[in-house]
Amino acid sequence: MNGVEKINDAEQEVARLEAEIIKLEPVVKDKAAKCKVKQDAIQVDKDAADAKGKIVAEEKAIADTEKAKVEEKAEKIEREVKNAEKKLALAYENIKKVQESHLKELFS
Repeated sequence: MNGVEKINDAEQEVARLEAEIIKLEPVVKDKAAKCKVKQDAIQVDKDAADAKGKIVAEEKAIADTEKAKVEEKAEKIEREVKNAEKKLALAYENIKKVQESHLKELFS
């Protein structure tokens, strides 16, 4: 095969490839258009998800703040209950002592 034949073969191959490209062009354009539609739909879904994610993050921050307040109140109430239990135990002991002293007075 000489140089001229190689050039002719190359020109034929280029022509064949150009014809194939022209034939496939509508398919490629259709696929690209469908892809664009799907990309747009995905972007809409992503934007919606991002918006919901932002709302969830804001609500979580509020919930975390409220949780901290509730835990603080619970700790305060727990301390008050323990203090009240100590006072109740002391009052019970005092009542017991008073009852014992009254019984001693009655029986003496």
